[in-house]
Order: sequence, then structure tokens, then C-alpha cells
Amino acid sequence: MTQVNQDEFFGRMSDPTSASRIQGPCGDDMEFYLSLENHIIADVMYFTETGCEHTRIAGRAVSRKIKGRNLIEALAVSPAEILYEEKQLLRSGSHCAILAVTTMYRAIVDYLLKYHQ
Repeated sequence: MTQVNQDEFFGRMSDPTSASRIQGPCGDDMEFYLSLENHIIADVMYFTETGCEHTRIAGRAVSRKIKGRNLIEALAVSPAEILYEEKQLLRSGSHCAILAVTTMYRAIVDYLLKYHQ
């Protein structure tokens, strides 16, 4: 499995531009924090209190994919793409990829609703 103990993206961001939190049907929670500069994701962090190792792997994979990307590129990231890259999620963690991507999407929506009315 992917190493999650040395995860640079894991934690809570103190002053994010946008944030979101979702609890999945399995009970795992996921939070995403984005710091944007000129519509570019300059920094990203995710956090989970109740999430399993698969949830953390998915959160890290999504974070790695979107850091440095613009919003359109981030919105193009799909659960299928995360599952393809993190094959250990295919068996029992596919819902974790969906949870991570959906939480990231919601953080982008939070940004758009705050700053683009």
C-alpha cells in the first residue's frame, strides 16, 4: 500500500480559501482545504478523523493530482482516475476514491460560491 505516514497533504489548513467536509455512507469522513491564487490551487490539504487507510490513500492521491492545477483541471480529476493510479483501492476502497473526489469538488464549489457571484 502507498505510504501514508509521511503524507505532506494530511492535516487541517489554518486559513484556506475554501473548504468542505463530507461523511460517506461507510462512516468515513473527509475534509478538503484549498488555497487558491489566481484560480490556481497553490496548496491543498485533506483531513479525516474516522477514515480508514484507503480513505487517506485516496485523499493523498487527489491532493497530489490537483496541487498546482487550475480549477478546470482539478474538476477533470475523476474517481476512475484515482482508482487507476491507486490500484489497491479497486477491491474494497473504490468508495473512498469517490468520497475524496467529491469532497474536493465541493471545496471548489465553495470557492466559486464565495468569490464568483
